[in-house]
Amino acid sequence: MKPQSIIVFTLSTIILGFMLAVQFQTVKKPIERDTRNIWELREDLEKEKKQQVKLNSEIAKYQTLLNQYRQNPEKERTQVMKEAIEHMKEEAGFTDVEGKGVILNIEPLFSEELIGEEVPTLQPELLMRLMNQLNSFGTSQMQISNQRVITTTAIREVNGETYVNNRPLPDLPIEIRIISEDAVKLFDQMKASKITDDFAEENLSITARLKNKVEISAYDRQLNIKKMKQYKEDS
Repeated sequence: MKPQSIIVFTLSTIILGFMLAVQFQTVKKPIERDTRNIWELREDLEKEKKQQVKLNSEIAKYQTLLNQYRQNPEKERTQVMKEAIEHMKEEAGFTDVEGKGVILNIEPLFSEELIGEEVPTLQPELLMRLMNQLNSFGTSQMQISNQRVITTTAIREVNGETYVNNRPLPDLPIEIRIISEDAVKLFDQMKASKITDDFAEENLSITARLKNKVEISAYDRQLNIKKMKQYKEDS
């Protein structure tokens, strides 16, 4: 098998795997008891409809890309593959990106003189709740302090400290950078969100700023790939 044919086959397999993963994600059902009221259900339904449209668009995009691999001459396939790889690297968080977005600032709600020695900290549970809400609002790319958020990013507590990507977050204040396809809508949703009340209960303040240019750094660590083996060509 030619090297270029191997690359085409491998990339086609990756795209098909992504499409299957997207379809599987859309049919998963929550296992927890639903306690939402009618208005919350309607709001969540609208979000799910938008997410479904977005996922269908992604499936169609990769289906078109796969058809291009099958139909185009060998030289054109190489160019299409290069463009696809660069796009995937950007989507996965391995390139620096910039765009219109929102910057969140998290800091103590009161000054040190008022809170005394008990300086508040950002707990992992609260941070994950914020991230889930931001993702539901349509976040494209995110960076917490200097840590790029990707699909494998883990947020956990280690010895009383909050870790992101296995690195401890700095002391408050903490900045979260977000790039969104609809930054204005994200900004408005954050202003109206009840998440600010959750932060206030932990003596934390969260404020949002709409920015025309938000810069986010690339993920700077190497991923450990499991359950994959190097392809060996038959002799």
